[in-house]
Amino acid sequence: MVDAVAWFTRYRSIGCQGNGLASLQHATSIRYFKRALGGSTHPKICATPSLAVRKTTPTMVLTEEQKRSFIRDGYLVLRNVATREMAKDALRVVDKARAKGAFTEEDALPDVKREAERAPEIYRMMTDTILPEACEDLIGKGKIKYGKNAQIAIRPTEEKFKEKGMTMTENMPKHKWHIDGGKGKYRKTASPFTLLVGVALSEGQDIEENRGQLNVWPGSHFKLHPLLRERVQKDLVTDNGQNLFGYGPGKPDIGQPKRVLLRPGDACIAHQRLGHSGGVNLHADPRIQLYFRVSHKNHDDCLEQILEGSSVFLEFEGIKELVGNL
Repeated sequence: MVDAVAWFTRYRSIGCQGNGLASLQHATSIRYFKRALGGSTHPKICATPSLAVRKTTPTMVLTEEQKRSFIRDGYLVLRNVATREMAKDALRVVDKARAKGAFTEEDALPDVKREAERAPEIYRMMTDTILPEACEDLIGKGKIKYGKNAQIAIRPTEEKFKEKGMTMTENMPKHKWHIDGGKGKYRKTASPFTLLVGVALSEGQDIEENRGQLNVWPGSHFKLHPLLRERVQKDLVTDNGQNLFGYGPGKPDIGQPKRVLLRPGDACIAHQRLGHSGGVNLHADPRIQLYFRVSHKNHDDCLEQILEGSSVFLEFEGIKELVGNL
């Protein structure tokens, strides 16, 4: 145990001082190691029945270059935020739920699905990684909240697209994007969170083929925010964020999609206003990914300002100096 403590002490002193991938790997290793020693990897959490609100964080994990990339593109990929072992543990939870019949199109077993989404192995893919700190680097220290469960997103093989002749390397149609929103008056449902955080569980998502990966439309948050603000002023009724613009080719042109290539344990952080879509899966195996939705802790109180404001980065206090007047 003395050697173990010495190992931890040494890596604690260097683990988060660097930038980029090395820092993320060290930070994850430290969390995993501290958990093995029975210690806590996070400050105390002030919790409500459904939300965890982080008060403080120890250090910054995103570089200025990464922050500028997020500002420009509306999303950011982080490698190795969770270990392969953590990803395998989470995947086993999903596989057990699927074996019981959960996650079917009929959604006949909501209790089994809900139990899986709240499992410790799933939730730790957020709490026991650097993802909360990364989100705070964007939104502000002590300014984030997130639910105590994840969305488990599964994209099985889609035979209908094979039958239509779609190839493994063919791009998604450029109008197939959407943003997440709720039903009803758009003013009340347009911005239900601040950041979408995806963590890959299944293998094969790092290949530039149609394997069900998340697709994003880089930079589209700049185009969509003013368009959505116009619709807020009209207070339109919508079934969801996608239906506000319709489903066909007549939707606004926001550019070309890009596949987000991830390995198990990699993550993608995306702006809520970024156009995105689950990709077509022509591969033999299902694509399995977790999604967490993170909000500014004052999100609900500031919703009117968010919807009416000219800046798409109103809630992003952590990068306000880099954002400037954008």
